[in-house]
Amino acid sequence: MMTVKQQSFSKTLSVLLANIVSVPVDYDVDINNLQLDSRQVKLGDVFIAINGESTKGLDYIDTAIDAGAVAVLWEAETNAIPFAWSGNSKHSKRVPLIAISDLKSKLGEIASLFYDNPSEFL
Repeated sequence: MMTVKQQSFSKTLSVLLANIVSVPVDYDVDINNLQLDSRQVKLGDVFIAINGESTKGLDYIDTAIDAGAVAVLWEAETNAIPFAWSGNSKHSKRVPLIAISDLKSKLGEIASLFYDNPSEFL
């Protein structure tokens, strides 16, 4: 019988975003997974808040933080402040909010880096 080994992909936010944005030291956190759906977020995940057809990812940031997100990447407007802290009223913890312009087009690059470039093994 063959067993499947669970692989861990833990990285820091600064390593994950090295080719996209320089993450300030005080915003750098260890991350366990990436999530596009705030309902799937677990402790240690990064929530990626992109806009859909009829919803805005920003509308789900509090849900993701309540579920344990340690950072949020969000689809930035042109004049967005690149780094901010969450103002979540339920928790005293501060969660980094990082604005990334054209985030949707960078998802492949982010996922590939986080999951150790899986296409190289195909």
